[in-house]
Amino acid sequence: MPMTHDRLWALAPEQADAVFSLYREEAALAAHPESRPTALAEGRTTEDFAASMTRREGGVAVISVNGPIDRTTQTGWISGQIFAVGQDAIRVAVGNAVADPGVRAVLLSINSPGGVVNGTKELADYLADIRAAKPVATYVDGLAASAAYWLASATGRVLAPATGQVGSIGVIMCVPEYSGFYQRAGVSLQYIASGKFKGAGRGERPLTEEERAYFQDRLTAIHAIFKADVAGRMGITAPEPLWGEAQVFLGAEAKPLGLVTEVVRDEAAAIQTLLEENMPNLTLEALSKEAPELVEAIRAEARAEGRKEAE
Repeated sequence: MPMTHDRLWALAPEQADAVFSLYREEAALAAHPESRPTALAEGRTTEDFAASMTRREGGVAVISVNGPIDRTTQTGWISGQIFAVGQDAIRVAVGNAVADPGVRAVLLSINSPGGVVNGTKELADYLADIRAAKPVATYVDGLAASAAYWLASATGRVLAPATGQVGSIGVIMCVPEYSGFYQRAGVSLQYIASGKFKGAGRGERPLTEEERAYFQDRLTAIHAIFKADVAGRMGITAPEPLWGEAQVFLGAEAKPLGLVTEVVRDEAAAIQTLLEENMPNLTLEALSKEAPELVEAIRAEARAEGRKEAE
């Protein structure tokens, strides 16, 4: 889990330091295997994580994405707790929901500052393609920023409460520079490489202007792809500088810009919206299959009313 220039991130800027710090701590622990519990997460698979993210609300599969997003699910060496959700688990969870004949619609419920760039566009493309099979939407359960918003926008429909936060459409990287530390420690690192940018950002010296421009070009190219995906899938017509420069917006502010499709009260309201839109003809048989708990509640209420009338 290196935190160097070989990893590009799409993260909300105010969350970046906290996420980077967490990864550095885990990397430090990984260097000491004896500190790792022997039974940590043994036997857990991507399917397990995908199942733990998913619940059914009538005919809607709700897939919760909480925390930073990485290529694979990351768990703490000491705690065993998940601190980053895997793109692979998200893909499996969505695929399972789409394949389930009892699911009428899929809702990603996201509370995430973003995550790694690698793999995000590919997962976003997958989510966009899924829309041809079943309705897919996103609910902003607090924050859907940067890479998380890239995924949300791929569903083409983003529902958020008035105070939910979206956006941060940008790319960031962390290039550590330890030359002062090495100098004080009397350490000199000598890299031998072919290709003038091969040793760029390795840490023993500051970046040259040419190297900084090289890295900036990479980020600018990815940022352009990010913005094009968001604009195309959300149908945004507002001028790009108003929404595409890593600004973060509240749901009520984001709707006029096109970053949010609908402002809703809460997740329950988002689920109810999808249920009403995608429920088949409401025969008792169909309703019993789609929402048996609702049918039982209606029957219980009818029985109670019948008892009252008989008294």
